[in-house]
Amino acid sequence: MKWRINMTNVLSEGMSPLLALSNDLAAIVEQTGTSIVSVNGRRRRSSSGVYWRQGIVVTAEHTIGRDDEMAVTLPDDRTLPATLVGRDAVTDLAVLRLSDEAQAVASLEVAAIGDSTLKVGHLVLAIARSGDSGVSASMGVISAIGGTWRSWHGGRIDQFIRPSVTLYPGFSGSALVNTQGQIVGVNTAGPRHMALTIPASTVDRVVDRLLQGGSSERGFLGLGMLAEGLGNKAIARRLTLSEHTVKFHIRSIFSKFHASSCTEAVILGARQGLILL
Repeated sequence: MKWRINMTNVLSEGMSPLLALSNDLAAIVEQTGTSIVSVNGRRRRSSSGVYWRQGIVVTAEHTIGRDDEMAVTLPDDRTLPATLVGRDAVTDLAVLRLSDEAQAVASLEVAAIGDSTLKVGHLVLAIARSGDSGVSASMGVISAIGGTWRSWHGGRIDQFIRPSVTLYPGFSGSALVNTQGQIVGVNTAGPRHMALTIPASTVDRVVDRLLQGGSSERGFLGLGMLAEGLGNKAIARRLTLSEHTVKFHIRSIFSKFHASSCTEAVILGARQGLILL
């Protein structure tokens, strides 16, 4: 769907340009909302997620407070169980797989992804979903654009995108939508609650890696810290990550090495040249 006002039709129908714009905005929210879910991955408040690929939901990693017993609420208010495919804390992205793809297909549409050919001043929408109130939206403009940058946890982000949208409670993991109705990235809260958008190219890269069984860059830093004798809490403090995230990465390392203890994982990691002892 394209967000354009045909002035000839507007004038001939006696419709004001402002009303036409309002109708177009509402249509984009309605259409994009079919690709947005509510993610129940923590105790108190749900977050949003984007149905990025068939059976796959992308959300903000910091909103996932547990590794199991998760669920997503679909646009038709049904709830489906979901499993955590993987986390990438350095880009603040998490990937979930819906347990019943057939039911998801009946209610969801795979997101229409667009490239982030954005300019400062372009109008954009943040589109989210709450399990209680349904689809929600916030409008703003692109307030800053930049090149490749490193997140506050050291992850490589392909483009700096700062929209002036308001991230209301539950908007982390929401979609940033351009004027063509295309999703150009996933929204998250930066320092001082500033809205930032992880561009679609970065999301695709992280999704590909996690679906292939990869882990985040910090997963191997965690391995090195295990070699120092640090526990999960100490690693979490050093990396400024949640203990849940650290536990997930350590379990991923154990699984990848088929290790049953920290000592065994460290020895196997050293043999593969991942760390120096």
